Amino acid sequence: METSRKMGFAALLIAVLMTVISAMSVLAAAEWLDPIAFTMEATGTEMTGPGEIGIQVRVTNTTGVDMTDPVTLYDPAGNVVTAFGENGSKILKAEQPYSWSGTYTVSQEELESGRLTFSVRCHMTGEDGIVREFSQQADILLTYAGEHARLGVYRTVTPEVCRQGKQVSVTYELVNTGNVELTGIKVAEKLNGRSQTVDHLSPGGSQKVTFTANMGTNDMTCGATITYKVSGESGLKTETVPELVIPLARPDLKMTLEAVESGINIGETATLKLIFVNNGNITYNGVTVRDEKRGEVLTGLEIPAENTVEFTKEFVLTEPSNFKFTALLPDNTGETREMTSQQVSVQVFDPDNDLILTLDLSSDTTTVYEFPAVLRFTLNVTNNGDSAVKNVKITHGSVNIRDISLLEAGQTVKIECDVEIKQEGQFRFTAAARDNLNNNRTFQSNVIRVSYTAPTTRPTDVPVPTVAPLVTERPVTDADLDPMVVKGRDVTRLLAYIFAGLLAASLVLLIVAGIMRQRTKKRSEKAYDHLDLAARRDYGRDPDEAEDDEDEGDDSGDNAAPGAAGREEVTEEDVRRPVSVRAIPNDPLEEDAPEPEVAPEDADRAAQRMDEAERVIQDDDDSTFRVSRRADGAASSQTPHRRAARRRQNVQDDEE
Repeated sequence: METSRKMGFAALLIAVLMTVISAMSVLAAAEWLDPIAFTMEATGTEMTGPGEIGIQVRVTNTTGVDMTDPVTLYDPAGNVVTAFGENGSKILKAEQPYSWSGTYTVSQEELESGRLTFSVRCHMTGEDGIVREFSQQADILLTYAGEHARLGVYRTVTPEVCRQGKQVSVTYELVNTGNVELTGIKVAEKLNGRSQTVDHLSPGGSQKVTFTANMGTNDMTCGATITYKVSGESGLKTETVPELVIPLARPDLKMTLEAVESGINIGETATLKLIFVNNGNITYNGVTVRDEKRGEVLTGLEIPAENTVEFTKEFVLTEPSNFKFTALLPDNTGETREMTSQQVSVQVFDPDNDLILTLDLSSDTTTVYEFPAVLRFTLNVTNNGDSAVKNVKITHGSVNIRDISLLEAGQTVKIECDVEIKQEGQFRFTAAARDNLNNNRTFQSNVIRVSYTAPTTRPTDVPVPTVAPLVTERPVTDADLDPMVVKGRDVTRLLAYIFAGLLAASLVLLIVAGIMRQRTKKRSEKAYDHLDLAARRDYGRDPDEAEDDEDEGDDSGDNAAPGAAGREEVTEEDVRRPVSVRAIPNDPLEEDAPEPEVAPEDADRAAQRMDEAERVIQDDDDSTFRVSRRADGAASSQTPHRRAARRRQNVQDDEE
């Protein structure tokens, strides 16, 4: 606070110094007030039309100091008069006059305006070293002596910006600025498509015509075409007033009041800032601002369209204060409206007697497992200020918790309260009291966050069994048992041993039988794979020869037996019997063929073949192979094979 006071004193001192310096600058400038005397005269100013006039100029340095910069002469159009001095400029010594004469060409417009304005400019350096610019003007009056016709038209639009549904007016002031009479003046206005007529205007006379229309939802446009006659002339003259847009009012103004500092020490200055944000197309002039308690605080404000302006106002406060500004807003639509700001409070503190409260909040838990839940909050409120505080209100939101009637300096009050909550969230308590300057002060505690956690299922308690006391017992012996029970146990044990032995023997026999079966199967498969299967087989001859015999037997025609029953059957005893030499009938190749005789060598060869067949049969018997038998018990197809072999051999012998 002491620092703020020193800064305010320094700012005041700087403001005083700047005021003194500004006053000294004004006094210094006053010494050079009108350093030049400028006069001007003209001849031939009464004119009937554009032309030249004569002018005389006199310039004098009224100071006692020689000029270092020249004096320059300018004509009514702002151009340098080059014939004056040297290229339009002249340096004058102290108290030196300078005169110049020349001519100037007057235009029709200047002649009609009736006035010419010349000026001189120069720069002077004062004793303070500051260079300043000085300017002097002189007028020449002109008289238009000839006849001329001139109509002046001046347009006024009211209002400049029109609100929807309101009336807009366009007024034309017609002025006869010539020296002849004008007649039949007709004004055709674009605003509403109508026209008005003025019968005549004498020289110097004027008359107004007004057109009106209601503003719609869009901008409007005005503009006029004016025709008239000049007295003594037959033709029409025309004047055109350019178009002008009359905008539809689009108000958009916002007003904001702010306090630069929300709190100050007693006796200090509070600065308030009033901000207007004008985003509309309406301009406000002559705005007045009033405070509801202090009256008029600001006047003559201007708020241009589409602009933001800011105004400040200072107040010296000795107590807390509230501010609420109301602005009276005249605008260029012809209406005046009011706008009120929000209320702004500025607190005022006494640094020697400040109020400070500290709130320390805690709770018995920060996690709940069901809703609603009851929490116990503990709040310690401590007065850390230098003076006692009365009527301290403890609240949570809008709920009043407790009122403390008196809290001495340094005293702490403990508050415990049970609160039922229905959802998780943050909890914070607030203490409110007024200090000795009647400021409403609030202090807040720390934040306690309470969260919700779903409860877990409690495990079922396992009952603890009651352990019976230990009892020592004697082991049971055979003498304690019934004799029949002992005998039955022995018999059962013997039967179990016998059954186990039989089961083991059966398992061994089963394994041996399986092994023998596998061996027999392998030998059978081996014999079967080397046996050439055929419908008939002669085991005393090669299979190829037997097939040939079968082919011949099939071709034997009617002499062949239709089945095995018609063939000669040979038993195993016949095969095994010693072969004796006997005659073998020939094959019936020819019906009348003679019975061949058997030579001794043929009989030996046949006996040899029979022995070979006998060995084959013996081998087959050894390999557990058995020749299939017919139902009648005779070997199949052996005798026919032998007969075929004998017949084939006999034929061969006959050929030889």
